[in-house]
This record gives sequence, C-alpha cells and structure tokens, in this order.
Amino acid sequence: MWSPYRVKLINKVEKVQERLTKALPGLRHLPYTQRLQKLQLRTLMYRRARLDVSEVFKITHRYYDYEGVPHLQLSLYPNTRGHNKKLFKLQSRLYLSLTVRVVSKWNSLPTDVVNAPSVDGDLTPSRDV
Repeated sequence: MWSPYRVKLINKVEKVQERLTKALPGLRHLPYTQRLQKLQLRTLMYRRARLDVSEVFKITHRYYDYEGVPHLQLSLYPNTRGHNKKLFKLQSRLYLSLTVRVVSKWNSLPTDVVNAPSVDGDLTPSRDV
C-alpha cells in the first residue's frame, strides 16, 4: 500500500483522501482540487513521489548507509547535462521498488536541489517551491 504502481490502485487510494476531504464541513460543494488547496494538501501521488526523492537525497548525502541499498548506484558515465549525482537506471518492467521508480525523477532534478544542504525546503531560499 505504500506506493501502488497500477493506476487502478493509485486511484482507489486517492479516492480515500477525496472522500475524507468531502466529509469536512463547508468543503462538500467544492471540487477535489479546490478542497486540497483550501486544506493546503497535495495529492497522495505527489506526496509519494516527493518522499521517494527525499529518501534518495538522504541516501546520496550519506544520511543512511549508501552501500546497503541494493540497485541504487551513482552512474559511472554521468551525462554532461544536469547534476553530478545522477543514478544508474536499471532496466525493469516492474515499478515496485524505490530504486526503479525514483531514478528518472531524481536524475531530472535541478543541480541546486540535489546539492542542497538538507532535505528541508526552508533551508534553500533560492528555490521557490
């Protein structure tokens, strides 16, 4: 349940949040996106993606034992474009593990995000979120 990869399952989990926000007083008549804005929430899919990237940040910045994470390795042939912490992308048809699901997202991040001093966005004032 942590991060479903099938659209049907993603939609089912998102529906739980949608129903919960609809049950709150004064928000029932609003569309889901407006309810999320009023409550200052993001979609569950966005939050899962952000947590995935946050975990990779912690791993690549040695918050955790980098060597102990299977299949997550810095690229041996970094492209001249982008940041200096690009990850090697495994070829897989399955989208189950963090290492497969997050590599494209991580590799597409701007350099200032990847090289930020911490995971906390408040400590990087040059970056508007």
